[in-house]
Amino acid sequence: MTLALAVLDTLSELERLRPEWDALWRRCDATPFQHPAWLLPWARTHAPDRTAALVWRREGRLEAVLPVFSWAGALHLAGAGPSDYGGALFAPGSEAGAAGLLAAAAGLADARGCATLDLPQLRPGDPLLDAPSPPGWASRVEPGVVCPVAPLLGPEGLDAIPPHWRRKLAYAHRKVGRVGAFTVERADAGSLGEIWAALEAAHAARWRERGEDGGVLADDLLLRFLREAGPELLAAGLLRLFGLRLDGRVVAGLFALHDGCRVHGYLTGFDPSLGNLGLGSVLIGHAMREAAREGAGEMHFLRGQEPYKYTWGAVDAPTWRRVLTAG
Repeated sequence: MTLALAVLDTLSELERLRPEWDALWRRCDATPFQHPAWLLPWARTHAPDRTAALVWRREGRLEAVLPVFSWAGALHLAGAGPSDYGGALFAPGSEAGAAGLLAAAAGLADARGCATLDLPQLRPGDPLLDAPSPPGWASRVEPGVVCPVAPLLGPEGLDAIPPHWRRKLAYAHRKVGRVGAFTVERADAGSLGEIWAALEAAHAARWRERGEDGGVLADDLLLRFLREAGPELLAAGLLRLFGLRLDGRVVAGLFALHDGCRVHGYLTGFDPSLGNLGLGSVLIGHAMREAAREGAGEMHFLRGQEPYKYTWGAVDAPTWRRVLTAG
């Protein structure tokens, strides 16, 4: 059996890997944050000259990919910052290759003058958590950021929501309906630009009203990344961008990612002048219904323990961080 481990250390090599990378992702239990439609735009905007991937092939077929980048004397998982989950991709049955990938990553770190290998936001059971450390490298595992997760139960996916909150959700629909005619639509190639622009503007306006400078989208690097990633995520079938249109105008939006098993609510925004209508709740409820209809079993609210997440039936789910240090 022929096994081959290689390092792809240019952006052009990573771009050429995209078709195989996409095919491997679809064989795995992976999140959208590990898909090339997310990570390649991230590499182009955040670290075009510092991103690489460790790739493992068996008989020529791609079996594992570990994307990384170097910064401040450490080798990190690619996508760090905007990504709520991280990790390598392993084809089913290839998880034992984690030790080889870690050893190759340690070699790459050494070649780039990095004494630390930082692997954050790993989900429980990730093969990188338990793989043996490379010789000469110390390792520690520590709790990462909690990501609340709500189960999608029942025909509409809302049965895990407490009854009083379901009543509030129904009331929000009635309130919006009294203001004007409204619909919730999912962006396609034709409406992506309009709905994203409305979400972007609403998100910024809401945070400015709170006395803050535009929320997370005030980060120009993140904004450029999301603008670039949106069309690629849509083409890959991962993007669920919902817009709430009230009397013909998009007044609220929800940027979510879907991987077949889970939907991940990433970013919301609504016109602050309509803040008393519960537009965000209407959108989240719609996204959960749509995800259940598509066969998903979970709604991931991602990093942070904001109180509103638990009104949707979410419970805390852990992530883990593994840090390896040379010497």
